[in-house]
Order: sequence, then structure tokens, then C-alpha cells
Amino acid sequence: MLLGLAGAYGCSGDGDRDSGVNPPADSGVTDTGTNQPDTGVETDSGVDAGVTDTGVEDAGNPACVEDSLDNHTAATAATVNIGDDFPNLQICSGVDDFFKITATAGQRIAVGIYFTHATGDLDMEVYAPGDLDNPIAQGVSASDDELVSFIADVAGDYVIRVIGYNGAEAPYQMSVLAGCFVDAECSAPQVCDRFTNTCYDYVEPACGADGAYDPNGSNGQAVALDLSSGAANITGLSSCDGDLDFFTFTTVAGDSITAQVTPATTPDGFVMFLADATGTLLTNFPSPDAASLPYMPAGTWYFIVLGAEEGYSLNVTKTAGACMANADCAGSPFGNFCQTGVCGPLVGNGMIPLGGQCDDDSDCVPEADGCYAESPSPDGFYCTIACQTDAECTTAGLDYCAEDRGVCEKFCNGDSDLCFDGGYCGETTNECRSVNCTFGVGCDAAALTCEWVRGTSTGECGAHTQATCGQGGVGEPNDSASLATPITLTGGTATLAGSICDGDADVYSITITEVSTLDIAVTWAGSADVDFVVAPTTDTRVVGAGFGINAQDETAPAAFLSPGTYYIVVGPWTVDDVPDMAYSLQVTATAAMCTAATCLDTNPLRQECAGTGACVDFAGMGAVALGGACDDLTDCVPEADLCFIGETSVFNHMCSIICTSDAECDAAIPGSVCFDLGNGFGGCGMP
Repeated sequence: MLLGLAGAYGCSGDGDRDSGVNPPADSGVTDTGTNQPDTGVETDSGVDAGVTDTGVEDAGNPACVEDSLDNHTAATAATVNIGDDFPNLQICSGVDDFFKITATAGQRIAVGIYFTHATGDLDMEVYAPGDLDNPIAQGVSASDDELVSFIADVAGDYVIRVIGYNGAEAPYQMSVLAGCFVDAECSAPQVCDRFTNTCYDYVEPACGADGAYDPNGSNGQAVALDLSSGAANITGLSSCDGDLDFFTFTTVAGDSITAQVTPATTPDGFVMFLADATGTLLTNFPSPDAASLPYMPAGTWYFIVLGAEEGYSLNVTKTAGACMANADCAGSPFGNFCQTGVCGPLVGNGMIPLGGQCDDDSDCVPEADGCYAESPSPDGFYCTIACQTDAECTTAGLDYCAEDRGVCEKFCNGDSDLCFDGGYCGETTNECRSVNCTFGVGCDAAALTCEWVRGTSTGECGAHTQATCGQGGVGEPNDSASLATPITLTGGTATLAGSICDGDADVYSITITEVSTLDIAVTWAGSADVDFVVAPTTDTRVVGAGFGINAQDETAPAAFLSPGTYYIVVGPWTVDDVPDMAYSLQVTATAAMCTAATCLDTNPLRQECAGTGACVDFAGMGAVALGGACDDLTDCVPEADLCFIGETSVFNHMCSIICTSDAECDAAIPGSVCFDLGNGFGGCGMP
């Protein structure tokens, strides 16, 4: 299924839009057609509520009058065809309209509904044959009208659903149009509008004039780039909202293309799309970054430029050649593997054994759980299985179990490109390591240290750069664990003067000899937001954090800590022009013994009270079943998606899954329901 240009570039939603939790489904309830008008009469319940009667009665609201189509379920959907137009339709609150169109495989169809958003916000969804749960196209903007374009992947009846957002009511009109991606799919002289993927009579936009290069707003009008000398440079171009500029070029097998859009003023004001001869959008490149297309297949291609209202220039170069290794094709939109000098995909057809190279799950034999394709290098793509122990992997012919990712992996042998994107190859084990770390352990490469990721409770392994600002505090420079400023307690308390800036975070070390709670306060007079984390030197879990939302003072405990040495890391929450800023760090240690209940209040959670009186991490070791207690995902079996942290109850810190409905949760974890976690995700937790 392929959307139009607008779908690839971005879209806006309706404010507080449903996140995907409990998506609407076909109700299967037939509209009776009977409207019950509001009579305007108040009924006395006979119970004196203690509220003074104002004497004003409900004036009544006019009833929403349905249109003549009885099409309020998928089973009673009204049949539509290309070219149909319905001018007098109506959505009433809580009652959806359904339509169906019979399509042939590969047919492109566009459906528009036209209404006034101020009257009522309507949305539209399109469903493939036999699947009323997962829309293949949606129109959910917060403005007048919705238009969606889709390709029929299979022949059959496609269902179109029109919905009143949050019970909205509005009259509307519907049109069903032939969809298009290229001008050849339209009847001349019409061309294909790539904003809507519909055929129309071309009108040159009033803005975005390109001089002698206009009209160039469709693929049939594209400016041909003369690359016979190896380069083409076009200046004097302009763009604006509603204007697309098309440019076309051809390649022979193995040609490499680079392209650069240079805006006149706005550094990131443009985006350039690459499309093939069928109009399919393959990738996009935001300016000012140059587009790099190594070792392309032979063909005809289009650059489509969309941008802000300003001038720009386009420079394109072509170099003949052939790829020699898979690394030459990393990130190519045509495929990650070098094959006969051209970048392209692998076709495994379910025959690639465990450990063999692949680029998607369909390449691998049935006993594989999938294709591991998280490496920046295609040589790190291979068929693998989920795991909990190294023994499972060695039996399968792979090297080790990456427990934090739950899959069998190969040794990287010093080549970090074979690790997942953002990871690195550990020197001591030749295993791919996460960049995440705390401050005592986690980075075993000599050139890497643990740098704090601001606003989080983790660090990231990277090359250390010594800060040159924020050096006015005690013990500077102290921006790494190896340079930590020691804290000496006098009477259980210590106060130190520090200084930080954008490029600086200060690290302190403190040793406690008995189970204790550290009460930590950071105070300052500047306008920045300063945070802190507390981490043991021998573990990768943070045991305390101060992440308040106020821009003044930060206080939080690190409760019921075992004897040992801990790092306290202080820094600005964001990089936002924070100048050298003085602060005060106060640490108070108090002997304290935990109970099972008090450990459940630790943040980050350490839910078990050990016999020593210290709260400790629950060691689930990847074996806790769905619904079982956890304090982070490493406790859970591979099929778990998250450790759901709910109310302060051990039963609600549980291994869980991502969800879209209560029924899905109840089937996996009886009694659980689907909670909205934001960002379009839901998680199963106990009510």
C-alpha cells in the first residue's frame, strides 16, 4: 500500500486524537432510522439535591436528520464507483457511514469527503477486503475536508468509513476519483496532482515561479537534468506551499548520484523526494544534507522538491562505477546488498539458514524467528532466533545471546559496524554492547567513556571531550567517573560548591559503610533546570534521580542503599545556552532499613527488600512470564514488550505487552486492560 506525497511528508492530527488504544471497529448495529427529538421538558426525579431550581428549562436541540442512505454498518455499506459524487450526506453523533468500492489488484483510488471543520470534524478510514480492524489509509486532519489515496494490493471490496470525531455531526459531500502517481495514468491533457494523487487540469501556482523551467509541477513536465558532463547545476529556482518542482534523470546500472538542494536563506526549509518511473516514492532527503544514491539500478528517476517560500538551487552529479562490497550499499533505498555491481535486495525465499545473510524475515527458514537487520552494515544482517541463554544460540550455530535484546547474535570481532545501530563492539568479549551505561560500568572500549544523556537516568558510551566551561566548582575538572570529586561526610552531611554549563556535567563519588538513604539537594540561582542521578560504581542501574519540572532546586532521595561507592552526576537538563552557573550540592546520609512496602516506593524501582535491609533489583533473568512481577524489561521473557510500571503495588509492576484493545490484554494477561502510554502505544496493566 502506497500513500501520496503528503502522506510521506507528514500530516497533522486532531489535537487529542485517539492514540491507537481501543481503535473503533464495525459495531454491527443497524441504525433504526428513528430520531428521538429533545422535548425540552425537565423530569423531576423526586430527590431534592439541594440545588436551587433556576426555573429555566432545556430549550431542546434540533435532531440530526440522517441522509437517505441506510449504510451504518460494513454489512450495509453503500456501493460506490469511480466518478461517483454524493452531494447531500450527513453524519450524526455516534453513527458512522460505510461505503464499499470493488477494485482490481493494483488499481489506484482516491476518495474525498468535503465538509466545514467548524461545523463538525469528520475523519475517514479505508479498509482492505476482509479486515475491518486495520485501516490501510486514513484522513484525520484538523481542517476542512479529507482526501485519501490508496492502492488496491488485492482485488476485492474495499470499505470506506466516515466518522464524526468525538461524536461530531456535519453534512458532507463525497467524491470517488481515479487515483494516480504519474501523468500517464491520467487522460490528457490532465496531469497527476501528487499532493492528492488525483488527475486534474494543471494550474501553475501563483508563487514558486521558476522562470523558463515552468511549468514543472508534475512528472510529465519534469525538467530534464543534463548529466552528460557528469554534473548539472540549476539556479534561480523557487518554491512555496502548494508548489512542487519535478526534475528527471536516467542511469545505467552502477551509476552513483549525489544531489544538493541549497536554500537561499532557511537551512532546513526544503525536502527532496526520489521517485521511480511508476511514481513510487523511494526515499526523501531534507536540506541542507546532500542526497547520496550509490550504485543505482538502470532506469528513469525523478527528484521532487517541496519547500518554503524562497529561492533555491539544485546541484546533481553522476559518477559511473560498480559496488564491490555490501558496505558500499549500506542505507541504499534500492537494497543493502551489492549484487553484480548494483545495490539491491536479497531474495532468500525462505531458504536462508540460521546465521545466513538476509534483509527481511521472508528470506529465512521457518525455524528462524526473523532477520536481524539492526546493523548499520548489511554484513550484520542474518537469520536468527529469540533466546534467553548462550546455550540456545551455540546449539543453533550462532555465538551468544544478547540478553538485553533477546536474540542470538554473532561475535563482532572488533567491527562495531556489525552491531546494532548505536551499539559498539566490546573489546573484552567481542559482543555487541549497548551504548547505554551508568557511570561505573558499561563501556569496555578503551576510547569510550560514559557520558550522561541529559534528562534521563542513563549514560551513553562515547568519546570524552573535556569541558572548557563550568569549571568554577570544587574538584574541577570532574566531568567523568575517572575524575569524580570525592564527597567526605561530616556528621552525616556534606555541602559542595559546583559549576556547570551546556557542555559540562559534574561527577561526585561517595562511599557509605552501612545501609543508608542519601537525601540530595541541588540548589542554584540561575534560570536553567538542573537535574541529577545516583548510580552505583558496580552496576548499570540508577538508584536515585532528581528530575523535577521546576527550574529552581532539585531534591530527591536515593533510598535504602547497600554499603558501597556511588556516583552523583549533576548537570543541566537541556543544552540551551546555559552559561557558567554556580550551584550547591548537599548530601545527607541516614542509616535506614527497608521493608517490602518501602522498596516499592523507590524511584527508579528496586522492588525487593534484601536481608541486609537494602532495596535491590529484582533478578528475573529474562524468565518472568507475562503478568509476573518485574522492575525492568530484562526480568521478562522475550515475548514481553515492557515492564509495566503502574500503581505502587507489586502486582502492577509486571511483564506486559503493547496493546490496542482490552480484549487483547485479557487474552494475554487475564484481568488486565489496555492503558494509553502516549505516542500511539498502549500497554497492558491491571485496573
